[in-house]
Amino acid sequence: MRTVTGLLTSISIIFLLLISSVKGASLSKLVVMGDHDFPPYEFLENGRPTGFNIDLIRAVAETMGLEIEIRLGPWNEALNNLQQKKIDLITGMAYSEVRDLAFDFSVPHTKISPGLFTRADSPIKSLNDIHDREIVVQLDDIMHNFLVQQSPTTHIITVQNPPEALQLIATGKHDGALLSSEVHKYYLSKDPVFSDLKNIDIGLPMQNYCFAVAEGNTLLINELDRGLIRLKANGTYQNIYNKWFGVYEEKRLWDSLKLYVFAMLLIVGFFIFSLVWSWTLKKQVNIRTTELNESQQNLIAAQTKLEKRVQERTADLALTNENLRSEIIEREKMEVALRDSEEGYRAIVEAFDGLIYICSADYRIEFMNQNLIDAISHDATGEICYEAIMKRDTPCQHCANDRVMQGETVRFEIQLHQNKRWYYVVNTPIFNSDNSISKQAMVQDITSRVKADKERRELEEINRKLQKAKSLDRMAGATAHHFNNKLHVVLGKLDLARQTLTTDKNIDKYLKDAGKAAEQAAEISKLMLTYLGKVSDPQSVYDLSAICNKGLSTINELIPKHINLSTSIPSPGPSIQANFHHIQLILLNIIRNSWEAIDTNEGTIALRIANVSASSIPRHNCFPVNWTPVTTNYACIEVADNGCGFEDKDIETAFDPFYSTKFTGRGLGLSVVLGLVQAHNGVATVESTPGRGTTISVFFPQSSKQPSAKPANQAKTMTRENSGTVLLVDDDTIVLEITAELLSRMGFDVLTEANGIDAIETFKQHKDHVSLILTDYAMPQMNGLEMLSPLREIAPGIPVILASGYSEDQVMSSNHTEKPQVFLEKPYSLDDLKEAVNQSLACPV
Repeated sequence: MRTVTGLLTSISIIFLLLISSVKGASLSKLVVMGDHDFPPYEFLENGRPTGFNIDLIRAVAETMGLEIEIRLGPWNEALNNLQQKKIDLITGMAYSEVRDLAFDFSVPHTKISPGLFTRADSPIKSLNDIHDREIVVQLDDIMHNFLVQQSPTTHIITVQNPPEALQLIATGKHDGALLSSEVHKYYLSKDPVFSDLKNIDIGLPMQNYCFAVAEGNTLLINELDRGLIRLKANGTYQNIYNKWFGVYEEKRLWDSLKLYVFAMLLIVGFFIFSLVWSWTLKKQVNIRTTELNESQQNLIAAQTKLEKRVQERTADLALTNENLRSEIIEREKMEVALRDSEEGYRAIVEAFDGLIYICSADYRIEFMNQNLIDAISHDATGEICYEAIMKRDTPCQHCANDRVMQGETVRFEIQLHQNKRWYYVVNTPIFNSDNSISKQAMVQDITSRVKADKERRELEEINRKLQKAKSLDRMAGATAHHFNNKLHVVLGKLDLARQTLTTDKNIDKYLKDAGKAAEQAAEISKLMLTYLGKVSDPQSVYDLSAICNKGLSTINELIPKHINLSTSIPSPGPSIQANFHHIQLILLNIIRNSWEAIDTNEGTIALRIANVSASSIPRHNCFPVNWTPVTTNYACIEVADNGCGFEDKDIETAFDPFYSTKFTGRGLGLSVVLGLVQAHNGVATVESTPGRGTTISVFFPQSSKQPSAKPANQAKTMTRENSGTVLLVDDDTIVLEITAELLSRMGFDVLTEANGIDAIETFKQHKDHVSLILTDYAMPQMNGLEMLSPLREIAPGIPVILASGYSEDQVMSSNHTEKPQVFLEKPYSLDDLKEAVNQSLACPV
């Protein structure tokens, strides 16, 4: 061991001399800590720190001019303090790669050899014998880390210091103590308590024993290494080592040589046997006497230990008897409670006005209530349930026996073909004490309830149809009113245009007014589709507050001066997936409804934007009535007024098309609101009191995406020079003629057909010349979508425009795989047609 230590010392001297020969920056007073009970390395003697480590660190501090303060305490406390940098160094720590991750180590100042200590009569002979044995280790010691990492045993008992570990083994507790140094036993051998202990060679390598500092304290490590080198060079280290370990090395040498010495003594004794016979005999007698005394002492100790165990066992038996008496009392209470429970259960069963039976997994009836016995005219306990009750040869088709035996509760309603009556059945599992499962079936006749429900649904359906008919009647009258008004303008303006076609300079204005009126008439049909939620305009993620703020600039110009509009709009507001124009239209129509309700009176309208949870949205007066949440968080637009309010009977019809409490032909605004709200997966609610005002709230699902800064602008298609041939398909002769004329003025040659079948034949003949197909959707024999597949089999790249008076959602919801490049909604203007043509020719298939 000294040779290895000398070699390490020489290497350290060379290494440190190459790094630096000049002392680093000065170190302040160092707080040093060690184990308070780790003899002979470090321990407290009369309250003062002493031991090999203590003498060594004091010598290093003296030779390096360091000021130190030494504290000794529990080993795990020293480790924690160093890790938290509450102290500067630990005087002795065994090196390991795991510890090197948390601390920095000096060069080794000595080596320590681990030891496994057992009693002399222990069967443990090596480290392999400690499996499932109770092994004592010092908490957070290097050998504690070894047992945790290598797991030679799972029965680990931790103590604070080595003497405590050896004390436990010496007094017969646990199986062995694994300590980081075998020297502890020699130091403590003067105490007779430890005389029966032996040290087993476990084959573990010797550990490097070093000073340890916090990770990264390179300056202090350098000073400690240099100090050790100086002490070893001037002989101080060897003196300290001899002081503390010299006597133990002699003892270890004696342990190794004593067998040889004894053998030599026996040989010598053989030659001088005759001279020392009497002395040896006397000596043996004394030894035997001593052994007999020790045996007697051991016998007394064993007897004392046995008496103690008998007392402990007697106390345990007394406690067991007491627990048994308590258990008997509790069991008697449980039996009484069980009888009470059974009586209560029987009372409940007999009070139930339905049928109850219990059967086993093999369908045998175990119990029947009196109602069931009366129903089948005999007690069928022990019989097969489907034979006795249902008069069948096989299990019922609706039987849930297998599911109940898996622990499932099964509920269902069924109508029996035997008597045409309805029953509500609840099948529940009963878990028996023998681990078997029985099925309890509770059957109740619900024929009267089912009949009443059916009659109620029929009445509700009749009422719904009456209300729908009334709504459609009102819609038809209002639609005719609007269209007649607008078309009257169209006809009047066109008459004026014809009368002054060559003389009046106002002809252009007349034609524009007629076109505007026609567009307004067409807008009515779009609003009706909007009421049904049939809108297909693009949506993006927007800040709801930003949309409303932008819309308020227009609303403030329209709202009557006698009405005060107050707002509560957070910034930023909630994000929603929406169409910018549609949200502004919703806001305008709700506020317009409020100011019309206020009429000419002084009034107030309050606008509020808020975040709400789905659970807080009221379900009373909720539209559409079948709405269900799609997320947990919603954004709310709330508009409250102090106008005339709704009667309760009018709230349900508030969103019907053209409904109004004002005058005929008004009221389309809220129906448009409902359609746009549905198109955004939202819901609207109404709270109103006649004479006090109305609050209308609309809710939209919140989006987790970042909102757009502003609404996306529609991409403008570049005007292009048109040439080539267009195949035009429409079953309406007038539309066919007008559209052909428009395409001709745009620069195209036009082929026309009135149906899809003829159009396919024409395309086959002229496919090399046709550059675009414009077709109507609704046609006899073959509609526009059905025509796409055969057309693209002929020419896969042909662009197609699909036109229709229906909405895009209605037309494109079919399952056809082929789709047009552009959908063109009727009626359309010349500019709309030009835009569609440019898009289709620029868009790949």
